[in-house]
Amino acid sequence: MIWFNRLFPPFMVLFPLVFVLCTRAHPKRARDDAPRRMQRLWLVTLIALALHLVVQPWLESNPGSLEVLRRAWPLVLGTGGFMMIWFAFAMPALQAKHPGWRNLPNQGSPEPVRSASLTPRNTTSPISRGTWIMGWTLFGLCTGAIGWAITEGAPSVLLLSIAWWLGFSVYGSRASQVEAEPMDAAGSPELAEAWASLRSFKAWCFFSIGLLAMLGFAAVAVVTVYAPQSAGMSGAVLGTAGGIAGGVFGTVASIRRARINALLQELGEREGNGSAHVA
Repeated sequence: MIWFNRLFPPFMVLFPLVFVLCTRAHPKRARDDAPRRMQRLWLVTLIALALHLVVQPWLESNPGSLEVLRRAWPLVLGTGGFMMIWFAFAMPALQAKHPGWRNLPNQGSPEPVRSASLTPRNTTSPISRGTWIMGWTLFGLCTGAIGWAITEGAPSVLLLSIAWWLGFSVYGSRASQVEAEPMDAAGSPELAEAWASLRSFKAWCFFSIGLLAMLGFAAVAVVTVYAPQSAGMSGAVLGTAGGIAGGVFGTVASIRRARINALLQELGEREGNGSAHVA
């Protein structure tokens, strides 16, 4: 646990800076204030790291009455620091470096055109019926295994894993199919194909994360019965893997969405119709 306390906060506060540094600035449409915004991001990141380097050793050398603070500090700085740095400093820097991270009206016409794909997709999915049958079958088996484990002494909180399947796989994958998709006025096939690719990616990620989480919770439930001394470690591994998977999914989806937004703006300028958005 001590290494988690030491490494988790720096990783979280560094991630926004690294992400922005890895984002290539648009050669023509980067804003003039991008360097200044990057300087602010560097400064607040270095301050957060310095704060951790001071507070963490102090907490480790003063146990006892500071136990609660010692346990809370990694989450306070790691999660809270990440949220503050990402939204207050990293996103403005991203928006200044590349137009794909912002929704600004173009100057092609005085009246922006609002357009969207009207293709009905509420009953369509890139996930086949056979795959759904397999998923629901595994869901039933996992639910049964968790229910049995609870009767054998496993904590009933493991039943919350049902929400992962219902929320991510079922609701998440289907909701990703009907999300509003801004189109340019000409309805370019290039843009429609990019949206279709993103829809498929998100649907499969939602489906996979929900199913794997359900399988993981079922495994933890069984381990709790047969090897209770390993239950804590297995739960920690599951939580870490789930967090990493969710973070990777969200990051990649955001990058792909930003690329589509940049393409949308470029098409709007090329056609002289302004930016197209859907509320």
